[in-house]
Amino acid sequence: MYRTFVIICIICSIATVSYSQELLAIEGIVLSEANIPLQSANLSLFNAQGNIVAYTITNDQGNFSLTLDQKENVDSLQLKASFLGYYTQSRIFSLDQVTDNVISFEFLLKKKTESLTEVVITAPPLPFFEKKKDTIIYNLKKSLTGQEQNLGEMLENLPGVRLNDRGKIEVNGKVIENLLINGESFFENQHQIATKNISPEMIEGISFFRKHRDFTIISDKENSLGTALNISIKSEFKNKFKGTINTALGVEDAYAIKGVSYNFSSKTNLTLITDWNSINEPSITPLDFYDLIGAASSFNRDLAKSSLARETQQSRLFEDLSEQVASRNLSFQALNFSIKVTDKLRIKGYGILHSDKEGVISQSNRVFENDTIPNQLEFLKARNKRSFGIFKINADWRIGDSSLLSYSVNYLPGMHLGNGNIKFGENNVDENRDVSNIIFDQSLEYKTELKSLGIVKFNLFREYDNSNGDILLSYENQQPLIPEIDDTRLFQTTKFSRETLGFRTSFTKKVKKHTFELFSSAQKQDIQFDSFNTDREVLDNTSKRELYSLSLSSSAKVVANNWLNLKGNLGIEFLDFDQSNDLVFNPSLGFTIKTSGLSSLDFNFQRSHSLIELNSTVNNSIIEDYRSIIQGSSLEKNNLFQKNSSTLSFSSVNPRSGSAFLAFLGYSNSKRSVQTDIFTNSAGSNISKVFIGNTNKSFFGATSTDVKLSKNNLFAYIELDGVRSLLGNRQNGVNNILEFTRFKNLVSIKTKSKKSLNFEIGNKIQVSSFRNSISRSDGITTTTFDPFVKLKYKRGKRFYGELRASYRSFISSLREQRDFFSISPLLNLSNQKGDWNFYLKGENVLNINKLEIIDNTSNSSFFEERIIQAFPGYLNFGIQYKF
Repeated sequence: MYRTFVIICIICSIATVSYSQELLAIEGIVLSEANIPLQSANLSLFNAQGNIVAYTITNDQGNFSLTLDQKENVDSLQLKASFLGYYTQSRIFSLDQVTDNVISFEFLLKKKTESLTEVVITAPPLPFFEKKKDTIIYNLKKSLTGQEQNLGEMLENLPGVRLNDRGKIEVNGKVIENLLINGESFFENQHQIATKNISPEMIEGISFFRKHRDFTIISDKENSLGTALNISIKSEFKNKFKGTINTALGVEDAYAIKGVSYNFSSKTNLTLITDWNSINEPSITPLDFYDLIGAASSFNRDLAKSSLARETQQSRLFEDLSEQVASRNLSFQALNFSIKVTDKLRIKGYGILHSDKEGVISQSNRVFENDTIPNQLEFLKARNKRSFGIFKINADWRIGDSSLLSYSVNYLPGMHLGNGNIKFGENNVDENRDVSNIIFDQSLEYKTELKSLGIVKFNLFREYDNSNGDILLSYENQQPLIPEIDDTRLFQTTKFSRETLGFRTSFTKKVKKHTFELFSSAQKQDIQFDSFNTDREVLDNTSKRELYSLSLSSSAKVVANNWLNLKGNLGIEFLDFDQSNDLVFNPSLGFTIKTSGLSSLDFNFQRSHSLIELNSTVNNSIIEDYRSIIQGSSLEKNNLFQKNSSTLSFSSVNPRSGSAFLAFLGYSNSKRSVQTDIFTNSAGSNISKVFIGNTNKSFFGATSTDVKLSKNNLFAYIELDGVRSLLGNRQNGVNNILEFTRFKNLVSIKTKSKKSLNFEIGNKIQVSSFRNSISRSDGITTTTFDPFVKLKYKRGKRFYGELRASYRSFISSLREQRDFFSISPLLNLSNQKGDWNFYLKGENVLNINKLEIIDNTSNSSFFEERIIQAFPGYLNFGIQYKF
């Protein structure tokens, strides 16, 4: 009985995320005559007209829970409990019988004993999910095939849910803002850590919350924390340490060692992951590190619209090369925890340590935008060693019923060591790089509810950001980038530091269903950037900047009626930097039209401004890499860059058929009017990075459709994704427009059957092209075709097999075609108990040795097509133990 009580409490606590005093909770248990809980029994709630108004199934303990909006015009209700082989039972009641918004039932079903010659069951098909106000509860029994190997594969079988190219979870076309395990945050926005490491047998349920409200929400008058996906863990995996250990070895020095352990209880959630592998399976990428810089920094996240907010952009030091490496060794350790110290104090946080060693080999054909510079052939061979860490602790203390004090501290170290040999033209250069960086920030926030007014927040924050870098270039011939310097070696040290202090406050007021907010903030930044050469003959620069920002903004969300929501924001920011003042306006507006309960049309427009980084505004040259020196004499360091962006999206999901349709259109343009100087040698074969141009315009769109084709669980999936970008700049007095176009297409047909065999067959196509208006070249176009087939076979609980085969073809406008077959098998055999698994896993086993692919990329000075030595295939034999 104690276990039953615990389960009911857990279900009730999850339901309170979307709790409303207008909701009736209907709960209970379904048992057999022998008092045995009946799992997956059907509960249907009917109104007086005989229509189903709610539906659910029981869990493994026989418990169920339903909610009903009491506003609905119902005189009497009938709750039916049914289970195959048992007689159906009903309970009839009315809302007048309900007190405290909760009513409980217990069903004892009698087993059928008579033999039946024919049984005909007519009922509406079970829905793929159930919608309750702003909550969607997915029916896993209906949606899943039983062949899923991790949480990620489970999610991709749910209607309207997908994993994008970055491994982020999208629901109805939008990336979720919070990933929860048993209602608690899990590694911030690093969804792939959960999707790759949580196994299906652990999961009891999956729910999507459009408005996530947790322990830190002190009042229903306060805004939610955004969207969330909650993963509920089964009771047998709670209150004990559970996990898996994997060890695998293979040919060509392939190895994979991985351990996952977890302990979920009512007071504590703890997850520990450790992973070492040489098969290019990262749990987190350098681009994810950039995401976490923004997510972990509390003030940077909340002040994202401020011109002083740090922009985290991809750089050559942290390229996300995926398969575009010749070799890679990875090490990953992670800890996530949440502790309920008391009813009023909770502590949560995580720590991540990641490092990788990689080898890169490529051959590039580079086409310069400047018509006077000939094409250039480059050979690159490099080794990189990178590491970074993220450590975050957050404490929330409820002071009374209507106040909260929160403290957050974040520490983010990073390091990159690299060496490479590059051959271009008649020169041969060695490049060595050593870069380290540290970010440390703290935030203290107090918020309280003033009953007659609303929610008031006060926040103090401080951040320290520091990086140091060395670069050494050794040329075989004379240094070509600065012709007047007769030297074959160039060394430079750069130092960057920034300290930010600030205060912000906000006021939130709800009037009926409408929400109004007022924000104000003040912050100060001290920034210093140093660049110098050891001999102080070539480069010597120190630049400092003081920034002050005062901002005031207001936002409103107006619920016009049941189908239309309006929202808007107007921000005013006063900037004082280096005795130069500027007044900035940042407006945004949008609306949402709900065409039905699960269909909506969303429009958003936003204008933002950002300051140019100080290390791009120095008065003398900075070495960026072996081919480029940025000359900053013509840059205005106090320029504000304006960006306008707008998006239009439509989503529709059918809970009965599981079909989903998503469409997204976007447009952005930024106005920038600075440009660097250009260096070329006597042969005209080198150029510095030309930055930034006049106008950058991007058009982007995507659509996907998931449709059920037949009653035999045959689905068709279509995905289209396109981007067109126009970058304007000026070179040697001539205006130039660089055009980038990318189109991706995926068409597939797949089965989602609970039978032994499932398949998917389809084709991926990607076309990328670069062109400009002043070059002699017609540009570069690369096309990739990837027809594929996937087979999944499961025999009982002991054997699982998977085979993926594809033919990849790379067609180039400059190079000879590259194509190859790819075969990736997986065979898994477990013992009778299921705690030991023996598996054979391979990836691209036909190309275990050298493998080449073609890709293209662009720089604002040139675009290039590359032949890359890609990551080779592997074949591993492994053992897994579950404890």
